[in-house]
Amino acid sequence: MENDVIIVVTGLPRSGTSLMMQILQSMGIEIFTDNKRLPNESNPKGYFEHELVKTIEYDTSWIKKVEGKAIKIVSPLLAYLPNNHSYKIIFMDRVLDEIVQSQEKMLSVNNVPNPQIKPGVIKQIFIKDLKQAWSSIRELSHSESLEISHSKLLKKPESELERIKGFLNIKVDLENTLKVIDKKLYRSIIN
Repeated sequence: MENDVIIVVTGLPRSGTSLMMQILQSMGIEIFTDNKRLPNESNPKGYFEHELVKTIEYDTSWIKKVEGKAIKIVSPLLAYLPNNHSYKIIFMDRVLDEIVQSQEKMLSVNNVPNPQIKPGVIKQIFIKDLKQAWSSIRELSHSESLEISHSKLLKKPESELERIKGFLNIKVDLENTLKVIDKKLYRSIIN
């Protein structure tokens, strides 16, 4: 992989982005994180986020620091990625009803009341976010994207991990990476 490429791990909240960050780290890719958001019941292995991402709408001066590394950026913020960098975007895809169920569970566990969000509203918001995210990706001049299925990653990890290796053009033994995938954490399953 080229040193100036920024690996962006994205997707809707609760789509497996933290898992993908763990996978990339196990593959030897440096992760751009500040570890300020601590692991909890919803993400027991950590969030792999960086506070600077929250400033991307009005300040992108820090993006240069991410070259050659992986960063997690939730899909609604993709629209603010500056067009003067090269990106390899790994988009985590998960069954929308599983995402909604997982998000609602996380909000209730963390006691985040939101009376404005009624059942079904989260799903409509996420559908809109997905359309906008893919539109934002298409507008980036120097980017490639790879969509990874959350369920395939958990059910048939070897083939998905090979796809990631090929996309990033890296050579790595997958033995340690396979250990990162904890199927017990796949708790919101819709068949």
